[in-house]
Amino acid sequence: MGGLIRRLRGDRRGVAALEAALIFPIAVIILVGFTEMYFYMRAVNIVERTSVTVADLLARRQTLLDCAQTTDSAYLGTYFHIGEIVAQPLVMATNGQIVAAAVIDTGAGPTIAWQRRSPFSVDTGSPIGTDGAAAKLPVTTVAVPNPALNGDTLIVASVAYRFRPFEGVRVLLPSLPGEVMIVRTAYARARFGALGALPGQPGCTASPSL
Repeated sequence: MGGLIRRLRGDRRGVAALEAALIFPIAVIILVGFTEMYFYMRAVNIVERTSVTVADLLARRQTLLDCAQTTDSAYLGTYFHIGEIVAQPLVMATNGQIVAAAVIDTGAGPTIAWQRRSPFSVDTGSPIGTDGAAAKLPVTTVAVPNPALNGDTLIVASVAYRFRPFEGVRVLLPSLPGEVMIVRTAYARARFGALGALPGQPGCTASPSL
């Protein structure tokens, strides 16, 4: 009996297969975790880049018109569409939102002169407040409007994206948790014109306000 036990203790057959069976699930979890972390960091980078691009392009305009169409560079809708393109491969139309705003200061503090959002599916509101109200600006913002300068305008572009990890298996498990809303906001001073007004365009549908 003792000899049998000693032989069984020394039998190493099947050990490699057992170790592989134990290690494989752990390796898969680590690989999936690193992959999802990469996709999350990529989404954060894209959202931040999109907000900076939209803010910069809007700030370069001399005039802007409140029109959701994309057939003219003066139409606000053109810049929502540009943001949608810049954000690719993220699908902004179904998982994102872009908010554009102008902040002015007539002496009573920074105020939201106008604010519009993209016609995309997601609506997270605005990080700086509501149209016509005092603007909630971070203390690190150096481009705060100067009331002493006629027409000084701060352009704000905020981009939000609904990041959903494990997208590949959500077809089978749609209720998986872990959804994260990524929001990044960029600020730019209007360079060539006073953009505190956003006039409408006859025959053109305006973008949704906030």
